[in-house]
Amino acid sequence: MIVAGLLLSAASVCYLLLNSPESEPQRLLSASEFHAVVGRARNEGSKLVVSGRMQPDNYQRAILSSLQTINTEKYRYISLTVDPPHAARELTLFWRSIEQPDEFHSQPFPALGLPGNTLDMKHFPGWQGDIAEIGLIMESRTTTFPATFSGMTLEPGGKAAPALQSLISQWTAFRNFDQTTINWLPASFSAKALSPVLIAAGWSALGLALLLLARLFWRPPPFASFLLVILFGWMLLDLLWQRQLTTHLGLTQHLFQGKSIEARHLRDIDSEYYEHAMQIKREVLPIKPARIFILHDSVQHDYQRLKTQYYLLPHNIYNFGLFPPVNGIVPGDFLLVLGDIPGLNIDAAGGTFTWGNGLTLPVQQKHSHPLGKLYQVVAESPL
Repeated sequence: MIVAGLLLSAASVCYLLLNSPESEPQRLLSASEFHAVVGRARNEGSKLVVSGRMQPDNYQRAILSSLQTINTEKYRYISLTVDPPHAARELTLFWRSIEQPDEFHSQPFPALGLPGNTLDMKHFPGWQGDIAEIGLIMESRTTTFPATFSGMTLEPGGKAAPALQSLISQWTAFRNFDQTTINWLPASFSAKALSPVLIAAGWSALGLALLLLARLFWRPPPFASFLLVILFGWMLLDLLWQRQLTTHLGLTQHLFQGKSIEARHLRDIDSEYYEHAMQIKREVLPIKPARIFILHDSVQHDYQRLKTQYYLLPHNIYNFGLFPPVNGIVPGDFLLVLGDIPGLNIDAAGGTFTWGNGLTLPVQQKHSHPLGKLYQVVAESPL
């Protein structure tokens, strides 16, 4: 099994170094070469202490930028450190090229993993040509600021150390759970990275092959050794899974433990929908359940309209279609329009909805929010 591991490790290193350009010296972008575009940053020695700014979507966000000319053909790996590491903090690397200065490329960066997280930029098609600007976005739904930024290190291909570090980062970096995690969890941080499942399967297959060769040409190994080879690969994958699960448990405690129901909602991934619905309830809707028609640019249900409906309960919600139902609306009903809807013309000043073949509806705007506007049907136009 040890021999199989050594052989597979050597093969993995060869895979990572394959087609790499000739080695260049590493390039260090010190923290002092970055400035805060959003939020604040101050120098403390060789590091930047960064503070975020609260945004309308309930995220604290800081954006650091550095105007640098970087030849992407010379550098394949990027490593950086933000302290203290925190599962609630999301990092996004961004850059734009000299050839297309108006087009920004971005890629999530591991925010929590083993020390010295490294990203293999070869996986991302936007990493090409000459770079004019590179930067980092830090954001969080909770208080994870101030944070300390130590700068970026750009490493060329053709070196084993950053290649192995990028693999370790891919496998150990925390991937925040979402609505799909109940069924599956990505095996690596980036979609195109080498999967540890393939490594574990290759390890087990190679170990079994060596045991079979020993059985044929030397002496039969114990039957338990065959099971041990398979079990060892499975246990390695389970340890990686347990690392993700334990980290997410700590994040869940950080986000929700000891908080009120309202505070928990405001820290959840759908906080903007909750806040929107609560505003409507507090400022407009009567205590007695009202009839509300939710309009959205989707043929069927989608996440936003379903979450909005849930948070508007116990009001009586009709949540289908793009347009108001022709024969189902009476004065006093509410229409909640989520975003722009093609074919629905809203004249807020004139107080009318127009759609279809000249269908009109007299309305009065009652509430406005970046996520949608609330109107009430009136017997006649308010003007």
